[in-house]
Amino acid sequence: MLLISIPPLAQERREELIKAMRQKLENGKIMVRQVRHEAMEDIKKEYEGREDDISRLEKDVQKLVDETVEKIEDWGRQKEQELLQI
Repeated sequence: MLLISIPPLAQERREELIKAMRQKLENGKIMVRQVRHEAMEDIKKEYEGREDDISRLEKDVQKLVDETVEKIEDWGRQKEQELLQI
């Protein structure tokens, strides 16, 4: 058995990790918005002329996007708390 002692993270390193994490979270939110944009375009092409269907599907897509962005933000808050507690 091999034991390795790892020192706790310095405050500066924690802040660097948090900054990198926030950047990755923002990139994730950007990707989700890009998928939303593509889905909205596909809906408009597929359901051309059926405004009720377009409106309903766009609302459904937006609801999924909002839920996904909220999950991303929750993960970020949890991870930030973990990094600050160590």
